[in-house]
Amino acid sequence: MCHKFHVCIEWRRSDYCPFLCSSDSTYQACVTACEPPKTCQDGILRPLDPEHCQVLGEGCVCSEGTILHRHHSALCIPEAKCACTDSMGVPRALGETWNSSLSGCCQHQCKAPDTIVPVDLGCPDPRPESCPRFGEVALLLPTKDPCCLRTVCECDPDLCEAELVPSCRQDQTLIAGRLGDSCCTSYFCACGDCPDPIPECQEGEALTVHRNTMELCCPLYQCVCESFRCPQVQCGLGTALVEVWSPDRCCPYKSCECDCDTIPVPQCHLWEKSQLDEEFMHSVDNVCGCAKYECVKAPVCLSRELGVMQPGQTVVELSADGVCHTSRCTAVLDPLTNFYQINTTSVLCDIHCEANQEYQHPRDLAACCGSCRNVSCLFTFPNGTTSLFLPGASWIADCARHHCSSTPLGAVLVRSPISCPPLNETECAKVGGSVVPSLEGCCRTCKEDGRSCKKVTIRMTIRKSECRSHTPVNLVSCDGRCPSASIYNYNINTYARFCKCCREVGLQRRSVQLFCATNATWVPYTVQEPTDCACQWS
Repeated sequence: MCHKFHVCIEWRRSDYCPFLCSSDSTYQACVTACEPPKTCQDGILRPLDPEHCQVLGEGCVCSEGTILHRHHSALCIPEAKCACTDSMGVPRALGETWNSSLSGCCQHQCKAPDTIVPVDLGCPDPRPESCPRFGEVALLLPTKDPCCLRTVCECDPDLCEAELVPSCRQDQTLIAGRLGDSCCTSYFCACGDCPDPIPECQEGEALTVHRNTMELCCPLYQCVCESFRCPQVQCGLGTALVEVWSPDRCCPYKSCECDCDTIPVPQCHLWEKSQLDEEFMHSVDNVCGCAKYECVKAPVCLSRELGVMQPGQTVVELSADGVCHTSRCTAVLDPLTNFYQINTTSVLCDIHCEANQEYQHPRDLAACCGSCRNVSCLFTFPNGTTSLFLPGASWIADCARHHCSSTPLGAVLVRSPISCPPLNETECAKVGGSVVPSLEGCCRTCKEDGRSCKKVTIRMTIRKSECRSHTPVNLVSCDGRCPSASIYNYNINTYARFCKCCREVGLQRRSVQLFCATNATWVPYTVQEPTDCACQWS
């Protein structure tokens, strides 16, 4: 009665006439009739009766976030499940998939609002057009997935043709099997088990078949040694490979033995020095305790023009314009190159040499400028003319002998007075000579006609029987003119005649080798030749 007059009274309690609601709804004592609960079917309600809206009611109201599925149903669901309703009246959300059969092989999906479509389970096609092998038929069998079937090809003997059985050789066995793309039984000849096992080849050997037995079921096998198949052993630094051959093996026994001489000695550059490789010395790879050297940068100066210089070393260069450049290797390290720095200073060498001199660079590399060195002798004659004489030249001037001598210090002019040799005019006349001035008038000398008695050398071939000298021999002889005269002697009242001959004063022996053609031998032969010649009485 209170509800009829629009008066809300909450009179129910849990222990006094309770109003039972489902778990997804709650009880409300006063509900306005003109404000019906929200459902999935809103929009299809008929207009409400105004008189009915005046009355209050009570009932179960859906929890927050849910609405009624139908007006006539008390089922509260999320609004998202209003898209579809399956055949069992269960609400479904958009895109939801569910089983529509007890086996689970039939499934449906809410594709769009109020649109339900069946779902394809993705089973493979169970019906191929034909089986791949001849004589087979296709059978459908269940798979692990109870909703799908698979196709199996089985052989049907009724489809096979009769097969001829071949006759096999003595070393063959008849085999029944299926060949190629047919499931039908075929017969062929195959090899059976061989009585002799295949040999096991050693290291480095290759298994080969004897040529004459290749067509047999049981060919003859043999092991052939091929040395290139032998394993290679790499020895470390300080060790050398040692091979020991055995007649029973194809490959030798290989081992690495200590041999420190196998470690190469590095060829260091001029700017490097050789030192022990400490890392290798303490390495586990150095099993033999060998010494290994490496090249490291040396504490030197390095220049592209001057090369390698030691600290404190000085190099001097003289340019074409007369400037002397002095380069000194310091002990200051250049951080860019890790070599010591080079300090260079320049000095102008203003040296003018005479006509008979030339500039000589200093022998000491540490010296800067050189000096003038005589290369010839400069001499002024009494008439005022000046000449240059090369070392070794001699000349006479002012009754003095001049000689341009070569010394370690250069060309030096040496002057010495002329000493005239003794002259015997009587002896000069006896030998047919004449007294003439010599040495530019400073002395007198006897001028012979060149035919006086003296030693002369004659080149001749010596022969003795069938032996002869292989080449002409130079022998000394006496030749020349000696005095002769016819003088009146009053004691005997006639002319006394005398003459001297050019003959040897003494003799010496000399041995000459002669070649004998008859027996192709060499024999010594002794000849005599004068030690000196003079005019003597005959």
